Amino acid sequence: MTDKLYLQDAYIQEFQAVVLESRQTADGWEIVLDRTAFYPEGGGQPCDIGDIDGLPVTAVREEGESVIHVMQQPPASETVTGRIDWSRRFYHMQQHSGQHILSAVFDDKCQAATVGFHLGTDSTQIDVAIADLKPEQMAEAEATANLALYANMPVTAEWVKVEDLVRYQLRKPPAKNFAQLRLVSVRNIDCCPCGGTHVKSTGEIGMIKILGWERKNNAVRVDFVCGERALTDYQLKHHLVQEMASNLSVPVKELAEAFVQRLAKIDSLTKELTTVRLELSQFQAAALLQTAPLYKDIHMVAHCLQDAPPNDAAQLAKNLTATVPAAAFVAAISPGAAKAHLVFATNTDRLDMGKLLKAALAKLNGKGGGSPRLAQGGTTSPDKLQEVLDEALTEAKRFLEN
Repeated sequence: MTDKLYLQDAYIQEFQAVVLESRQTADGWEIVLDRTAFYPEGGGQPCDIGDIDGLPVTAVREEGESVIHVMQQPPASETVTGRIDWSRRFYHMQQHSGQHILSAVFDDKCQAATVGFHLGTDSTQIDVAIADLKPEQMAEAEATANLALYANMPVTAEWVKVEDLVRYQLRKPPAKNFAQLRLVSVRNIDCCPCGGTHVKSTGEIGMIKILGWERKNNAVRVDFVCGERALTDYQLKHHLVQEMASNLSVPVKELAEAFVQRLAKIDSLTKELTTVRLELSQFQAAALLQTAPLYKDIHMVAHCLQDAPPNDAAQLAKNLTATVPAAAFVAAISPGAAKAHLVFATNTDRLDMGKLLKAALAKLNGKGGGSPRLAQGGTTSPDKLQEVLDEALTEAKRFLEN
């Protein structure tokens, strides 16, 4: 049996203990101490990590009345000193205590009980039993929760016998039958069974910030951060907002409007560019057809576009085969020459572009396929692409001869 110091005082960072059991497993060593401040994973809260006599503790779990410390090697001494990672522990304390307050607020303001809780590395989530939550409800819940932090209410934990529970106004009933329960209370705000680690007063939580929410099964999942994580989140977003405002040369308060205007301008320019590219493709097709050799009454064109997207190749092939009998062997090399897109097209039934494309792609380690009239594919080895297109055109001539 392990004496669980974390239930007595969540602020213990270092402790002395005696090794009761040490056993080797396939994943390392499992150490049982007579007392520990290491919190084992449970109730939605991750475990503590740290070290025992300077040797890392990588995981902690509970088995019956014992707490198992997972290590890569066992401590050499029977009497040891354990140290928890205080930064991680205090983060968990801030998030868990903040969760109790936020859950209590949703329960009170929205009649939405918390039915799920997960304390993550970057944020914390609770699932509240309600069909939907509106933005104004979220804003009110967040403001109310933070008022509880400003009040700096005490957070206490006590063991209570089951028969004495009638004296307490619990937010949720016990999940199981126990002889006694550990109740965590936030004065005038919340009281519920909990075996986690918590701050001493609500002011230590610092801030509660809701990041977002979404429907999840039959509940709403609320994503939030507390304390240091809330500050980190604000610092990141403040930096991004300041940078965007600077780039758009507007005050922060005018950023949203300026951003919408910039998107509208980009959309307009994109439409203009699309029109220009279509016209350019038509001119390119006309010019290529004027100089293209006629073979068996078919205009034969092999052309490679530089620094062009795949759509340009497809559009050019379409324009080349729009009016006169033609066979188009077109490719577009993307900016940076990292990859290329090939389009083989014809408006005659005398050629099989699918077969011709597969033969060309085999030389380029590419993939693709299609029908006798239209085939497309890509390659990440665009070297000698024009040469391969010319060879495809030559092969098409042989096809026509036969």
